[in-house]
Amino acid sequence: MKGFKASLFFLILFFVFFPFVGVVKNIDVQPNFVVFSFFALCFFIRYIKVDFLFFCFFVFLCIVFCLSLVFGYYYINIIYVITYFVVLLNVFFLYVFIKNDFFNITSKNIFLFVFVYAVVGIIQYYDPNFMSWAVTRSQEAMLSFSESGRGVRSLASEPATLGKMFNVFNILLIILIHTENKVSESKKTAFGLVVTVVILLLNITIARSAYAVGIQFVFVVCYLFVFYKKTFFVGFVLCVCVFSFILRYISDMQSYRIAQIFYIAFSDPSLLLEQGAVRRLLNIPISINNLYYFGFLGANNNPNVYYASLYTPFGELDYLASNRNLGGFIEWLLKFGLFGIPMMLLYLFFIFSMLRYCVIIENKKYWIGLYFFIATFFITFQDGSPTAPFTWFILFFIYFTLKKKFLRFF
Repeated sequence: MKGFKASLFFLILFFVFFPFVGVVKNIDVQPNFVVFSFFALCFFIRYIKVDFLFFCFFVFLCIVFCLSLVFGYYYINIIYVITYFVVLLNVFFLYVFIKNDFFNITSKNIFLFVFVYAVVGIIQYYDPNFMSWAVTRSQEAMLSFSESGRGVRSLASEPATLGKMFNVFNILLIILIHTENKVSESKKTAFGLVVTVVILLLNITIARSAYAVGIQFVFVVCYLFVFYKKTFFVGFVLCVCVFSFILRYISDMQSYRIAQIFYIAFSDPSLLLEQGAVRRLLNIPISINNLYYFGFLGANNNPNVYYASLYTPFGELDYLASNRNLGGFIEWLLKFGLFGIPMMLLYLFFIFSMLRYCVIIENKKYWIGLYFFIATFFITFQDGSPTAPFTWFILFFIYFTLKKKFLRFF
């Protein structure tokens, strides 16, 4: 029984971090996780403990979701209902499985997943069709990615999502390194920094997503700020050198999408608003701005499209406001308006609770919770498909790991 349980939950863990691999056409996030999680829940239900408060809140979320369907019934279809009901199931399954320690997740698992994404991505530079059958998005899209200098998608839906997956693995490795290895905390911290830099290089060379590289750079800065304040200035000087190098050779690097964006940033910043990376960065204000056009009950599945504008530091952004943008947990407000507040409160409780924890190195406290708060926010709230299970996995796994294995900072 133990061997079957371990194998089943490793398979479920695989589907958490390879959510785009599957056979169902016309969708990015495959239903593998939900299907196998339902099977696991039924099979091991007698071993599962669910705290009463969470169960009541989950029922409340389901009721609120049904109310939102009543008020937005005119635009509702079966695909819309199933999509967001799956999100609710993701919340329940992941909370229950992680709370009951059903996932035997180790740094070796995560390194293996990173290796698979990286190797497939490297091979796709030479053979863009390699493993293209594993992801249902068209092969033409894969070819367009490589031809435009955007990098490869590997086993993700697009290069930006591949970069996001590398960032996800980064923060998971940081927390696993600090809880697994039987070495001094100072060595764990140094190894964590090395891992962060290596994944930054993977983002730069394989995914080539300016947005993912920017987020990964934030991770490096946060890590240095938390653990290496005395060398933080050195990192700043290094960044200046890197930018100087980019400016010096930027004209010779125009085949790289990242270099193109840097060139535009220094030559004509207003053109940045046409870049997908910057629009992804503005996902939160754009999603909130869209509520102005759809009303306080949210956009739901309203098919209407409005000519909209948003003032930004780069100039005025004119765009078409629709019922969705680039996802992230902010999509709950865009889709459900006031009905999305309970889900947002659940999210905010878990992410702000991370701030309470620290790690002690040589009798000195380091606010590691700050790092995980910032990193988790960028991974989960900013963008990404709300149906992807890894977003909720990160939120719950980091929270429960901090709670069980780290000290309270305040």
